[in-house]
Amino acid sequence: MDMDGFPLFSSSCGSSSSVPPSEAGLNHAPDPTAPAEPVAPDPDVYHPLLDDNTRSAELDERAGFHFAGLSESDKKNILDSQVIIDRAIEKALLSDGYSRDELNELSKRNEIRGFLFYPKGKLLSLRTYKKYVEEVEFGTHRSKAYEDIIEAISSSKLFLTKVKRTKRWELGKVWERGEERR
Repeated sequence: MDMDGFPLFSSSCGSSSSVPPSEAGLNHAPDPTAPAEPVAPDPDVYHPLLDDNTRSAELDERAGFHFAGLSESDKKNILDSQVIIDRAIEKALLSDGYSRDELNELSKRNEIRGFLFYPKGKLLSLRTYKKYVEEVEFGTHRSKAYEDIIEAISSSKLFLTKVKRTKRWELGKVWERGEERR
């Protein structure tokens, strides 16, 4: 009987149970058709702020007159390169502890993009963008593009809020900045 006084197994309710009463308290394998419980996202896994289509649209709008006179092919190649670089820089800034909320602001993203893609007020060459793409694919933190952003932050030309300490991934262990290595 359950707490309300009703029998746990009843043959009179019109359904049969495949579990005998002696096994009622045992744990059984979960029902594979039952929906899984949602899993909390891992805070150390990168979750992009924008999908690539939105990112590309923002970059296209930001480029404006800079694309005047370019062929559609060159424009597409530049935009594709900018999307890859922009996403990699975003990921690196987030991993270094810069504010996700601040990086989520369009005005801040456009300010960063100015340092990345228009450092002298005009488009970089397609060759330079392709070089930057190669660099970020081999390690964003060592790329010229990322160094330019960190230099702009260090020289107070770009203001970004750091909300957590930088984690260093070396030899499969996490080292906090300032801690002694063993």
